[in-house]
Amino acid sequence: MNDTSGFDITGIEFSDSGYHILRLVHESETGFCRILEVKHNGRLYIAKSLKPEYRNSTVHLEFLKREYEIISTLYHPSIIQAYGIETIPGEGPALILEYAHGITLQSYIDSKEITTEIANEILKQICDAVDYCHNRQIIHRDLKPSNIVVYPTGPIIKLIDFNFSYSPSFTDPPLPGGTKGFSAPEQFHSGSDAIPAADIWSIGKIMQAMLPDAKGNWRRVADQCMNTTPELRPVSAKQIPELLKKRGIPKRLSTISIIASLVLIVGFLFLIFSDQQNKGISYNSSSDIQTSANSNISRSENNRNEDSIIDVTQKNPDDHYQNLEEFSNKEIGSTPINIKSEQKDSLNKVSNTKIPESIIAEAKNRAEKAAAIRFKEQISILDTVSKATSAETIYLAKVGHWRWKAKQDVEKWIKTLHISESEKTNLAAIVKDVVGEYDKAHHSEFKKAMHDAAFSKGVIWVFNTPETLRKPIGNNEYEKEVLGEDGVWHKVIEKGSSND
Repeated sequence: MNDTSGFDITGIEFSDSGYHILRLVHESETGFCRILEVKHNGRLYIAKSLKPEYRNSTVHLEFLKREYEIISTLYHPSIIQAYGIETIPGEGPALILEYAHGITLQSYIDSKEITTEIANEILKQICDAVDYCHNRQIIHRDLKPSNIVVYPTGPIIKLIDFNFSYSPSFTDPPLPGGTKGFSAPEQFHSGSDAIPAADIWSIGKIMQAMLPDAKGNWRRVADQCMNTTPELRPVSAKQIPELLKKRGIPKRLSTISIIASLVLIVGFLFLIFSDQQNKGISYNSSSDIQTSANSNISRSENNRNEDSIIDVTQKNPDDHYQNLEEFSNKEIGSTPINIKSEQKDSLNKVSNTKIPESIIAEAKNRAEKAAAIRFKEQISILDTVSKATSAETIYLAKVGHWRWKAKQDVEKWIKTLHISESEKTNLAAIVKDVVGEYDKAHHSEFKKAMHDAAFSKGVIWVFNTPETLRKPIGNNEYEKEVLGEDGVWHKVIEKGSSND
């Protein structure tokens, strides 16, 4: 009799192909998601669903879909996998994710068991995964220890929670926000772009959290990552582990370098001084200098030709207008910029310039699109304001913060144009008018959304200008703060009245 291997499946019941909830892993206190452990065909998964109060919100359902669209394009061993959006009985639509068998990096940090060697390995994997994302133009924007799962063996890490991530493939601009303390400061500014440097800042903060007492290179590189100027941070996540391998410049060598540099500078100045004396220029005679300067200007005027003027214009239009005497004034649209009368006497001829019609048309087109996107974003937020946000959101809507963001979107493009500053100012005025017209055309829709949101949050003075109470400061003057269109509270000084 031959023995054969096999499975004894007698009495085993196979479940259907649906997703069955095993337990609630986590429910966000301030967010809108629930994390569940589910089983499907005998395999464990993580399901990310919406809390009951958000299940009928199309905006929050879009967040789930967007997160799936981002993660589904990423195939990296240190990034969680996404399998699709499925409907789970009793939960509604949910994002199905790979089951990560581990603990969060935050829990690992709290255990006080992270050694320098382990921290270096974790950092290396984080940087590799983030660099992979950046190479595919995806910015995570919410890197923090609680969004990193660490497997106990290895260790091996997994980046999770791409809900706040951004990719240029999305038409809507990135929303300001993040996690205080772990997200880069610029992420909280309205109109800011999603750039890799924001994730670099977060990596620096994670380095600090893993080894808070570290010194030397670890501390130096972490501080560099968290530089308040994004351009001064490491150029890529991949560069961070390489920077840790480099040693700082010894103090003695640094001092020697400074002394050597000073010697070279003094020697260079001495050579220049000697050369000028050989040419017969006296630094003690201001009249001689003036005579020489006038002679040089005369020669320059005689040698000036049309090609040199064109070259200067191409390098910097503003310098061209300021430095060449051929232009007495320039007109942009219908707003002339006049030069003082005493300056006109020395000008040889008058010429006017205008913004090309193609640029004006492009600015109007961009303004209409930006207004439509920002208005839609504003209405969506107001639709869920009673459940998702504070009364401050209503105040921002009241002062037209969405209009300010729309104008900022277009003004970023205007700044890249090779036109004068005054032309850019007039172009921005055109954009402002277009956004204003869009606001008027959709006033009734906005008013209804504001009305519904205000009553749901109990905001009584929502249809008045958001401002603080006045306080006396002396001399019959009062100070108060008024919320501006830019979302910033501005101090205003007012005169008192007999009724005060």
